[in-house]
Amino acid sequence: MGNEGDLLGDFVDGFKEENPDVNITVTAIPWASAHDKIQTAIAAGTVPDVIQMGTTWMADFADAFAPVPENFDLSDFSAGPLEAGQVDGEQLGVPWYVDSHVLYYRTDIAEQAGWKFIQWMTQPETQVEWYKTATVLPSSQSAWEDEVLAGDEKLAAYGEQLKSTQAPPAVPTWAQVSAAQTDDMYTLPVALSLYSTGQNATNYSVLLAGAVLIITPILLLFVFLQRYFIQGVAMTGIK
Repeated sequence: MGNEGDLLGDFVDGFKEENPDVNITVTAIPWASAHDKIQTAIAAGTVPDVIQMGTTWMADFADAFAPVPENFDLSDFSAGPLEAGQVDGEQLGVPWYVDSHVLYYRTDIAEQAGWKFIQWMTQPETQVEWYKTATVLPSSQSAWEDEVLAGDEKLAAYGEQLKSTQAPPAVPTWAQVSAAQTDDMYTLPVALSLYSTGQNATNYSVLLAGAVLIITPILLLFVFLQRYFIQGVAMTGIK
């Protein structure tokens, strides 16, 4: 799949030269459509003998593929990657490669963009000063516990809440923004967008089915009320 699928054909040629009695056909599939193509192949009974997929898809197709043969030597694989290919304790996949994502940035550009200011703003002592001058509630738990604010009546009103959560942050962190997004707060379009989680994990079947469910009430409403729309346009002279 993806770039690996495009390059795998050349890689397999060497194996075929050494094993001329083995017939191998490599089919490259874009990641964007791979999930649906696998589902279609399963329904049509044309499932490939071996297929590459992300570990997040293993559970989706757990009933469609045979487990790894018992005589396949897994002793050279690390425990973590092997567990990623298991579903309900059964080994359904063999790790091909493992990679790590690393975040790096230019410190000089980050400083120009205000990174130092954000760091300064999120320090507890800075937030204490901001609260005293601008009454902005601190986002740092340690700022709430600062002795300068210990007797503040306004902060005392939030005392019970602080046992389990923090007040709205003055400078929210990504973790705080993420924690504030609960499932029951999503509108339908936003909730539907959760099924599109990148090229490796977009569930297009659920995504399209949800889109139909969202648009159906609007279409039905228009069918029953279209005459009133037409009357309104005619009466107001809008053309």
